[in-house]
Amino acid sequence: MSSYGEYNSRSLFSPPAATQAGVYSALLGRGAEKDAYQTELIVAEELENAVPGVKEAAGEGRKFIGRAASTLGKQGLSQFIDLGSGLPRPPYLHEIVRRDQREAAVAYVDYDPRVCRHGWAHLKGEGLAMIHEDIRQIDKVLANADLLGVIDFDKPVAVVLGAICHFLTDEEATRILETLRQILAPGSAAIVTHATTDGATDQEIAAGRAVYTQVSEIHLRTRRQIQDLLSGWDLMEPGVVNPATWFPHDRWAPLEADPEAPLHMYGAVAWLLPSEGQAA
Repeated sequence: MSSYGEYNSRSLFSPPAATQAGVYSALLGRGAEKDAYQTELIVAEELENAVPGVKEAAGEGRKFIGRAASTLGKQGLSQFIDLGSGLPRPPYLHEIVRRDQREAAVAYVDYDPRVCRHGWAHLKGEGLAMIHEDIRQIDKVLANADLLGVIDFDKPVAVVLGAICHFLTDEEATRILETLRQILAPGSAAIVTHATTDGATDQEIAAGRAVYTQVSEIHLRTRRQIQDLLSGWDLMEPGVVNPATWFPHDRWAPLEADPEAPLHMYGAVAWLLPSEGQAA
């Protein structure tokens, strides 16, 4: 693969800057990288070289989200909000949850215009919405008219925070999760995947950070720190774990990877229970 400098020197114009969504798609591979820019493919390769196994971790995280969403659909949840949804890639979230909830409503949210253009092309139909908003402005997101056109906050909602919280500061992530706790109905749930420093060497952490600064700031957290972010939510067993080990034999996404592979990400599902004095 050519270096960034070689690519740039052959171009009449500067190549597009790498984005979070594009690098994530490049890490996923298996066809997802077709929508990634060359700069994003390069960053993904540099990340894999700096932190071996990060591509596999991204793939396991995405498969976990599918298993978790399917599990929640089987348990009766029929409304989903995907915050920081990224570039669309089949199977889409609504396809997964509609296997059990045929009329499930799904709102996809992202601040990246490229993501939204793809979303408006591929994620359309009854009960679906693609919302162009920044999740850091969570109050604005939850008040969006298109989102309210498909989501009823008087009923339980599953919120997906897939590989997004590690791009948020502690203050931002805490405020988003606390706002969701205040707005969502009891019986709602959160699906979270989060990059971690656990299991990585100091050299890998430093090298990975150095690569990713080409794209954005990143806030890696330990298992305990991720648990703290979910304070006030009731973790579903088995808790905050390697995504590959979370109910790995779900029929929609059979386990393929070795659960003993390098750990670079955690996954968790958490319920929102009624507060004291609040009816269930």
